Amino acid sequence: MKWPFRPAAWLLLLALMSVPGLGQEKGKKPDPFAELPDTKMITVEYSMGSLILPSSGRTTEPSNEQPDPTQKSAQEVLESYGIHFPKGAKADYNPAAGSLRVTQTINNVKDIDGIIDSILGGGWTLIHIELRFISASAADAERIADLARPDFRHDAAYQDALSLVEAGKAEVLSTTHVVARSGQRSLSESGEEILAISGFKWDERPGRLVPEFSKRRVGLTFEVDPVTGRDESTISLNVSVEHHYRPPVSEPMKVILSEGNEQSFLHHRFFADKVICHVTMTSGSTLLIGRFRDGQDKDAKPGEAIERLAFLTVNTQKPPRRRVIEAENAKEGATNE
Repeated sequence: MKWPFRPAAWLLLLALMSVPGLGQEKGKKPDPFAELPDTKMITVEYSMGSLILPSSGRTTEPSNEQPDPTQKSAQEVLESYGIHFPKGAKADYNPAAGSLRVTQTINNVKDIDGIIDSILGGGWTLIHIELRFISASAADAERIADLARPDFRHDAAYQDALSLVEAGKAEVLSTTHVVARSGQRSLSESGEEILAISGFKWDERPGRLVPEFSKRRVGLTFEVDPVTGRDESTISLNVSVEHHYRPPVSEPMKVILSEGNEQSFLHHRFFADKVICHVTMTSGSTLLIGRFRDGQDKDAKPGEAIERLAFLTVNTQKPPRRRVIEAENAKEGATNE
């Protein structure tokens, strides 16, 4: 019997046959949405804010006003960007509400998403900023501060402080949370306002000082001005904090006038931690921006002194610009060809 191939050729053929999947078409998972754009129409609404759709002032909605022929409709504007409107598709712009409502195929809606972002310059990024004051023993505060020194992210130090709070070895004194946008100042205030002496003026007739009063907030005042970077995850913040860690006390004050005369006043003594700084952070990170110790505790015994730590946490969130109003089966012929 003669072999049709030489032995070496048979060995090569057997080796090739042993390769998994060789000569067979690989199984592909079907895409459940592959034909959805051509068979499904959805209605979405875009929030345009205070901006308007370029060159669009007309609407297809019924109106008693005569349309300006020099202005394009929302559909005509989108068509100028290359968006095809199959049967059943439409677009209406409401300048009063700053909204654009579009009924289109899913494929075209995805393209319109990019057009709207290009018009408005990207999505609106919300910046969530949390400030938290935690009191702990001087020894624990020193250890936490050591964790914060080597890096620009103090997440490990913050988690250590929170674990002390859970164990009952530390206390959260104050917490505030604000939601801001890039370039917009945000202010959070808590506590109460009291009248306090802010200065004096001299009254010539009776020859005595007259105190002037102003309101001062006792609690937590947090002011922040964030600016996001191009990547929208890096945030620069101008921060101003005033935190009253104990209630004010009233103390007598004497003022010596000329000819040995004196006046007595009752004034308030305040106990507050203050921070004014500029920091750059990344979304999801925490920084230790302040460490404080009461001056009256300078002579405290080891282990008895209490310190206050101020942590700042930021997170960015990009809310959806559009919302789906309804999804319905497209009429026959509503294809995106």
